[in-house]
Amino acid sequence: KTLARFSLLVVTTRLVESSVVVGIRGRLQDYPAKASIMPRIPADVQKMTVAQLKEELTLLGASMRGCKLKKDYQERLVEARKAEKAAPPPPKPSRSPVKPMVTLVEGFSRPFSPIKSPAKSPAKARVNKGSSKKKAGKTSTGGPGFMSAFSVIALIIALAVGVFFFVTSEDAKTGHERVNELFKTAKGSLDELYSLSKGYVVSLELLKKATEELQQVFGAAGGCRPLLTEEMLSSVTFQNDVWGAWSKSVVWSMRDAARGDAPKKGAAILLARNTSYSGSVYEKLRDQSECECVGQFFGANTNSRGDEVSSKSRGQVQKELAEFLSSCGHGIVVVEGLDTFSSDSLSPLHNAMSEQGGLTHDGKMVAGYRATYVLTMNIPMEERFQEDEDLVKQAVKRILVERLGAGEFASAFRRRIDYVGLGREP
Repeated sequence: KTLARFSLLVVTTRLVESSVVVGIRGRLQDYPAKASIMPRIPADVQKMTVAQLKEELTLLGASMRGCKLKKDYQERLVEARKAEKAAPPPPKPSRSPVKPMVTLVEGFSRPFSPIKSPAKSPAKARVNKGSSKKKAGKTSTGGPGFMSAFSVIALIIALAVGVFFFVTSEDAKTGHERVNELFKTAKGSLDELYSLSKGYVVSLELLKKATEELQQVFGAAGGCRPLLTEEMLSSVTFQNDVWGAWSKSVVWSMRDAARGDAPKKGAAILLARNTSYSGSVYEKLRDQSECECVGQFFGANTNSRGDEVSSKSRGQVQKELAEFLSSCGHGIVVVEGLDTFSSDSLSPLHNAMSEQGGLTHDGKMVAGYRATYVLTMNIPMEERFQEDEDLVKQAVKRILVERLGAGEFASAFRRRIDYVGLGREP
């Protein structure tokens, strides 16, 4: 079958080549090339205008077809003059003038047509009428046109036979079946790959979401979550039975709030201390905590000797607090000396201690409601404060509002304080 197809293709190619060659030869015989040597233009002709050239060409009976430039008219006139001198004088006045010679410019200016033949004189046409009919009959039966038509028909028949053998052969059918099977297999593989890619993308999104939630819950410090125990809180409160029991009740209340349906808010404890006490609550809580997520914050900038130089701005406090909460979402925030902060610089702390509170840092929201806040404030101490929890709560909150300016912010900040106790004496 393969040899038959190859032989058919060779025969078809030879037929097409022969038809093309024969057709080209026939056309070349029907339309011989015309060429003429451009005559030299005399001086008198060069001095003539275009109108004068046209007038003389008309008198000589020469054709002006294809003449566009003055040079074309000059060349045509020179040729017409030469033709007139070379032609014998007409024997009779009624005889038609000699047809001017066709130049190369006129030949190229005529449109090419494979149907029309070169013009002939009427007399010559009558003389050659019979021979023209014979040539036409010969062309219609055995000339180049017939060969071209035969070649085209043979080519069409060969193509039809080749297509028939290709379509009906068993090899072609088997090949089609294999192609269809490969297409189905490839389509199934692509569908499976798409499903796997889609599942992979969904898994990545879930993993990213879970990671963000874990960082929000545990912070970026590997899940470090310090617990404010009863012993830790008692170590920074006034040392007697009243405030020892108070420390225990506060710790239990905080645990119940974390387990229940209470609003998400960071517990805020305010400890009132004597103005003469200079101990650090941060150091005591840090030494007893098993986690390093215990941060200390001040309201003033200090120099190398520890002397206060200037008050911290709101931006400073927000940056420090947001960076700590970003790494320790459940950390313990210790604010030493609440009375050293201005109302404006306390705004970030107020926002973090609010319900669902948090801060904005580097374009991201940092949660603050999971942390625990221990604040200290120095006030003049009275002896009756040692035994009365309610008295301490009322007096300390009143002093806090007065120091914050007794405005709306002072009242709002007062409401953020959940527990008020008496700090430790020296």
